[in-house]
Amino acid sequence: MKKDPEQHRLDVALFRHGLICELSRLRPGAETAERLRQLAAQPHLIPGSTRTRVSEQALRDWMRLYRQGGFKALKPKVRRDRGQFRRMSVETMECLISIKREKPQLAVREVIQQAKTQLPPKTQLRDSTVRRLLHREGLMQAAAASAPDCRRFAYRDAGELWMSDVMHGPKIKVGQRRHRSYLTAIIDDASRVIPYAAFARSEKAQDFLVVLKQALLRRGLPQRLYVDNGANYRSQHLALVCARLDIALIHARPYHPAGKGKIERFV
Repeated sequence: MKKDPEQHRLDVALFRHGLICELSRLRPGAETAERLRQLAAQPHLIPGSTRTRVSEQALRDWMRLYRQGGFKALKPKVRRDRGQFRRMSVETMECLISIKREKPQLAVREVIQQAKTQLPPKTQLRDSTVRRLLHREGLMQAAAASAPDCRRFAYRDAGELWMSDVMHGPKIKVGQRRHRSYLTAIIDDASRVIPYAAFARSEKAQDFLVVLKQALLRRGLPQRLYVDNGANYRSQHLALVCARLDIALIHARPYHPAGKGKIERFV
């Protein structure tokens, strides 16, 4: 079944917000530039696209749009020229791919410059188009990453970062049946205060939203919310709530639980 166009635009806006929301909290300068490079080098699941990379320029453009128009500005515009764009010829694509494969260290503009010496004089090559082609072919990946940075981190002020996790609790008797219980908790990274925690009979997204709402009522809005990749934290409803409240929703890297040590120690 074909996805509703408006739902697709919402999915794209949530994806873009998930990448740039944390950048708005960083100090301008070297720190932001370094994080931009990291995000551009990482693979991403882009809604409605087979591409896995996002350029630094695209991230900067989304940050500008977000500052100017908020979450709504991150929705892609409805294209009015669909089907009218011009495609590269097979010969041009093969030439570009061949050059990049032979010399992977070349930047996009250097690939274009070299390709122009081998293609017909009137061949038009745009940086963005060539970059998309090379991304699609998996030729824009950064060099092998070094060992992951596992240094400790701590925020200075309360409200800069909240963490959440779920603990499997004891079984409880309801009527004639026994049910498992789950403790959902949120901790403030700087102060170690627990804004809210509660038991429930499941660990679904709506159970977490109840805990989050009570935490917000008691302690106000945090700047960031750091969670794992469980289904309860991956719901679109939660992403939309955080986007509209300007909370950076950050998911821990899979199989790297060390980043959530404070909340895991609590539960």
